[in-house]
Amino acid sequence: MKKILFVCSGNTCRSPMAQALLGNEAKKRGLDIIALSAGIFANEGEKYSENARLALKEKGIDFDGSSKKLGKKDLEECDFAFGMNSSVAHALCASFPESAEKIYVFPKEISDPYGKDLNAYKDCLEEIKSGIDLIVKAAEENKL
Repeated sequence: MKKILFVCSGNTCRSPMAQALLGNEAKKRGLDIIALSAGIFANEGEKYSENARLALKEKGIDFDGSSKKLGKKDLEECDFAFGMNSSVAHALCASFPESAEKIYVFPKEISDPYGKDLNAYKDCLEEIKSGIDLIVKAAEENKL
């Protein structure tokens, strides 16, 4: 079972959407993957963004939860960690150099939609989906 961790700043928008999309795709395709998410600056227990939840719901994915602050243990227990943009990935490597070999930049640079309207979240979700598709392809080809 591969554990894939998605990390953004607050863990209310981008990384939970990536977690939900990968979890959904892994289940549909029978991939042995657990998707997780956390935030570097997350306020532990803050509800996921309503617009993130609504954007996912429009894709047929019911996903709800609350933010989790990233800890050293999260990185130790995962097989791969994806920063949702290069600045997050670099911050992860700087803060957790002992885990640098498993930290990657998400396949696409994902801008933070926090505080924007639902259309911005839908656009963000489409960008995330294109990156998730690449991760799923790598998993199916046993390259993860």
